[in-house]
Amino acid sequence: MPKEISLIFPGQGSQHIGMLTPDLLLNYKDIVTKSSDLLSINFIELINEDPNNLLNQSSFTQPAILLISYLHFLNFKNTELAAATLVAGHSLGEYSALVASGSIEDLNSKLVRRRGILMESASKGSMAAIMGLEKSILEGLCTNEQNLNNSTVSCANLNSPMQIVIAGTVDAVTNVCNLAKEAGAKRAILLNVSAASHCMLMQKPAEEFNNYLNKISICMPNTNILQNLILIIY
Repeated sequence: MPKEISLIFPGQGSQHIGMLTPDLLLNYKDIVTKSSDLLSINFIELINEDPNNLLNQSSFTQPAILLISYLHFLNFKNTELAAATLVAGHSLGEYSALVASGSIEDLNSKLVRRRGILMESASKGSMAAIMGLEKSILEGLCTNEQNLNNSTVSCANLNSPMQIVIAGTVDAVTNVCNLAKEAGAKRAILLNVSAASHCMLMQKPAEEFNNYLNKISICMPNTNILQNLILIIY
């Protein structure tokens, strides 16, 4: 039976200081330098030192993760393993998958930089991973919180039947985390993000980003790509 390999690229929240490892920098310094010049961001300093505490801000996080994901993809291509037959990505990681599949012809750091800037323009929000609580119960807690306090919070990422990420305004997310633990959730962890993705707080930035995407050339992939399913519930 032939070997088949799938690649899954991470999304925002996976960033950490030092993820630009010495071997990646040694092998792909020209790409790092090109990306730095393109966005006027010193990626070596940002990722390995983060002196100005910018790595967790969406407009910096997203191009940094895309860059590191792309470098790891190039490393994979240079191995003796079989070529990937399927690529996918979690949220932001879908853009890395589009690059890996050839749908976006180059690294296109400007695309995710713009995405991050628009996300930062949304009302201040938060995200949290809830583990060990059924979706129907968590949805009920979010609905009750919204109705009670006229706030915004909802299930944002259904990572597995028992791991769901919620997103919304800061107070609403905190309240639902506390209620979820009272309802039996094993853990409720605030995520290391600077914006509340995948919720109604992102409606206006999403509309603006859609206009920006219309100017981007996206081709048919040369590798099978599994895309995210987005459900918008009003």
